[in-house]
Amino acid sequence: MKILGPYELHKYVPEDAENRARVILVRRFDLTSYVPVDGGALGPTIEEYAVWKGIILGKLSEGFFIVETDAHEREAEPMFKTYSSVTSWKEALKELGVPEGILLRDPDEAATTRPQHELSPENYVIMKGLLGLSDAMWATLVLALGAILSVLVGVLFSDVLFLVLIPLVLGIVANIAANIVIVCEGGPALAGMVGYPLIYVAISRLALLAKRIIRRKGRRAGR
Repeated sequence: MKILGPYELHKYVPEDAENRARVILVRRFDLTSYVPVDGGALGPTIEEYAVWKGIILGKLSEGFFIVETDAHEREAEPMFKTYSSVTSWKEALKELGVPEGILLRDPDEAATTRPQHELSPENYVIMKGLLGLSDAMWATLVLALGAILSVLVGVLFSDVLFLVLIPLVLGIVANIAANIVIVCEGGPALAGMVGYPLIYVAISRLALLAKRIIRRKGRRAGR
C-alpha cells in the first residue's frame, strides 16, 4: 500500500505457518522492484502508522519508529529509527516539528479505503490500471475477445479454410498479447500457443453447427 512517494507498506506472509504475517515498510524503485527499509521480514511488524510531510512514523510490535524520507534520499541508506519508549519517540517527533497527538492508523483498516492499484501495484504494470482493471483482467478480456471473434467466424463463414485458419491466427495472437505481452507468464504462454488456437477452432465449428441447427429448425417451422 502506497503511503508516501516511493514508500509503501507491504504485508509479508512467511512460509512458516508458525510465524504470523508482518507489515513492513519498503521503498519501491519501479513497478516490479522494491527493497525493505526496516529490516524487512526480520524486523518488527508495523502495527500503526502516520505520515506528516516527509516523515513516516508509527508504532511497532516492539517500540516505535520514525523514517525521515528526505534524509533517506540524501544519505542513500535507510533512516529507519526505532525507539524503545513512547517518551523518547515523542521527544524525537517534537524535535522534528511533528504535531503532538497525530493520529495513527491501522494498516489493515487504511487498506480498505485504497484502490487496488495502490494496494497491489505489481498487478498493474503493463496496462497501467487502464479502466481500473489489473493486467490479469486485461489478459482475460483479450482471450475472451478472441473467443467472441471465433464465434463470429463460425456465424459468418462456412468454408472450412476460414473456419480453421482465422481461429488459429486469433488463438496465436490472443495468446501472445495476453500471456506474453500483458502478464508475461512463460508457462501459460507456451501451453497457450497450442491450446488457444485449438480452442478457438472448436468454438468456431460449434458456432457453425449452432447456426445450421437454427436454420434447419427455421425451415421446418416455415413449412
